[in-house]
Formats: sequence, structure tokens, C-alpha cells
Amino acid sequence: MGLEVAAARLGALYTTSDY
Repeated sequence: MGLEVAAARLGALYTTSDY
């Protein structure tokens, strides 16, 4: 449910913040 979405968002944030 929301946990999967939250995990996906966190992963995206970490990957995009890899600058």
C-alpha cells in the first residue's frame, strides 16, 4: 500500500540526491 509508495519515493530521492 502506502509503504511501497514511500519506499519508492525514498529510493528515488536517494538516487536523485547522488550528485
